[in-house]
Amino acid sequence: DSRSVVNAAQRPFCRCSAQPLSDHRSPKMAFLQCFKCFVLSGLVLAMISAMKQGPMYSKQEDIYSFQDPTEMISKQTSLVLYQISTNGNRPPYLCMTSSFVTYEAPGYIRNVEYYTPNLRDTGRLVDYNNITFKMTPNTTMNSQPFIHLEPRGDLPQAASIWLQSQSARDQSVLFSNSKCIILGTYFHQRGRTFCLLWLPKEDVNQPPKYCEFMMLALCATPIYNVYHTEKQLCDFIRKQPYRNLARMSQDRKNNDLSSAGGDAGTVPPR
Repeated sequence: DSRSVVNAAQRPFCRCSAQPLSDHRSPKMAFLQCFKCFVLSGLVLAMISAMKQGPMYSKQEDIYSFQDPTEMISKQTSLVLYQISTNGNRPPYLCMTSSFVTYEAPGYIRNVEYYTPNLRDTGRLVDYNNITFKMTPNTTMNSQPFIHLEPRGDLPQAASIWLQSQSARDQSVLFSNSKCIILGTYFHQRGRTFCLLWLPKEDVNQPPKYCEFMMLALCATPIYNVYHTEKQLCDFIRKQPYRNLARMSQDRKNNDLSSAGGDAGTVPPR
């Protein structure tokens, strides 16, 4: 170990002073030999000192330093849901994105926009949903980081039911940096965890390979390529004028889609 190496390095193995020249070396040669010995001894001590600056082995808890979501959720750019774990069926929402609103200590206000199939009213295929969250990163040195979601305003019924769960309000972070964030549980009790991969909008055509690798290596499969699979459909939905996309229900016509609260409406974002 490092202690034994230090002890060995501190032993007087450079025996130069008061030593007879029994090997018939000249005084000059003996001096050079001793000088080299002391130089090597100093280098060994310097290396040991450098070794002492960090641990010899990484701890399992070091993984939490790769899971801080702050850099991603503080981005003043749109985030796009790029991939998601599924059980073979597509998720019940379309075209999910998140946009930055403002900083509100100790978290960040972000909107989450998506579409859901309209199963109630004739005349339109989808409902437009916009939920505003305060997203607060929770990071410690001894537990997996997570994002605490605090909804603002009214919620669509399905979202209201979903957010009754503590695991829904506290989204565990499996990996995060400035290029991607993967939501999922580390050391999932039932094997691979259910994951969502979010990317900055500007990176969807060149996603980081290591982010896709982690989805395949750590997350429940099959992995649904939600962004590219539904891109044409989402482009079509977003381009539809109001009168062709939906027929406003009487009980919703007073909704204000520009408010800070969450709501379900019929006007898609342009």
